[in-house]
Amino acid sequence: MSIQGICLCGKVKVELDHEPETFTICHCDSCRRFSGGVAMSFHRGADLEFDPEQVGRFTLEDSPWSERGFCKTCGTNLFYRLKKSNDYFLYLGLFGDQIHPRFDSQEYIDHKPDFYHFAEETKTTTEAEGQERLKAYLTRS
Repeated sequence: MSIQGICLCGKVKVELDHEPETFTICHCDSCRRFSGGVAMSFHRGADLEFDPEQVGRFTLEDSPWSERGFCKTCGTNLFYRLKKSNDYFLYLGLFGDQIHPRFDSQEYIDHKPDFYHFAEETKTTTEAEGQERLKAYLTRS
């Protein structure tokens, strides 16, 4: 079974060979600003390539270990990538109603604004816990 994700203008496409089981929401300021709301993504792995003619990439000064990707034509937010491991996290909106992953966890829960809430019980990670996990990731060989 092949599942195709697509940006707004249709120039960037990404294929999945299976449906993701879970997704995560990140409440950090960068993810909320990049996504325009809540950043819902799932781990896709490292075996993914995008056409550099179609996909722009940028690194934020406060997170040099990662980059974010977007369609150069329509601006659709596509992914968050960890540079060291090349792990991609794809945004759910690319796949419309084709996928139905389970809401599993929330990152930076201590940054979540008070004006929205989710009914599902999930695992949560605070900024401090996320920073510890990031430190371990960055010092791994």
